[in-house]
Amino acid sequence: AILVVRIAFVVASFVVMIPSLPGFKVVGGHLSQARDLLSIGIWYWLAGLIAPLLTYLDRFLIGSVVGVAQLPYYTVPQTILQQSSHIPRALGSVLFPRFSALKDDDAARKLAVDAMEAMAFVVTPISVVLILAMEPLLSIWLSADFAGRSTEVGVVIMFSLLPSSMARILGSQLNGRNRPDLMVKALLLELAPYAFGLYFLSTAFGLIGVALVWTLRVIVDALLLGAMSKVLGSMLKELLFPMALTTASLLASLSWGMHDPKRWVAAAAILLLVVGWTMWFLPPSLARSVGRAPVLRYLRLGRLYRIR
Repeated sequence: AILVVRIAFVVASFVVMIPSLPGFKVVGGHLSQARDLLSIGIWYWLAGLIAPLLTYLDRFLIGSVVGVAQLPYYTVPQTILQQSSHIPRALGSVLFPRFSALKDDDAARKLAVDAMEAMAFVVTPISVVLILAMEPLLSIWLSADFAGRSTEVGVVIMFSLLPSSMARILGSQLNGRNRPDLMVKALLLELAPYAFGLYFLSTAFGLIGVALVWTLRVIVDALLLGAMSKVLGSMLKELLFPMALTTASLLASLSWGMHDPKRWVAAAAILLLVVGWTMWFLPPSLARSVGRAPVLRYLRLGRLYRIR
């Protein structure tokens, strides 16, 4: 069924796209063009081979080391993370042709920094809310017993949403600038330490050890791609306050239980900081778009940029 659907999708894509391409015609290729396409395609193939291995290796280790019965307490938070990654995934996809069309690398780096800045405003509130609300969310969705076993794992995993979002933009930049080989090299550098870390920490600490290694690998991946893209300093500057907010959310979730008043006071303070930071630092383009709403037009959105 999957094969039939994918074949139908390819056929439908050609039917829809060919009439929309002006001047489309079938022409004969040259061996040199095929060689260029293959040289790029091999790197994409390697990235497509290694990335899923890194994505699902943790689940194989849990099944073999921790036990299959513990797997749902890890896969449910991972599913929440994957569903929350649709916005970063979409932005990375639409940025690819923009990066490809730029004439020089300096313009590509500027576009990447602007995209990471915009991404931080979108992803930070999502990360903070999901970290703070992980336990009640799992309790309502599944059960209080499940939430008790899975909350700590979930908040540690959700901490990786912000750096993984930055990594998607940087990956799109490298691919758009004809350097998919750097993506593969970064994945290869991560593979062995990640596998060893998964094995030893899953043996010593169980699910929380696996979640910790996952999050550390994602952070390292973002740092490596930032260095390879030559925007590491700008990325760290953009992420300084967002990472402080998500770190505060993580500490509040791990330090106090749902029935502790300190947790609610901390959560309210963090959420107020998120709202105030978002309103104050909103980029001009987003501020103009959001400011068209009847109520929001009276707020001082993006005030910092107007001061600048």
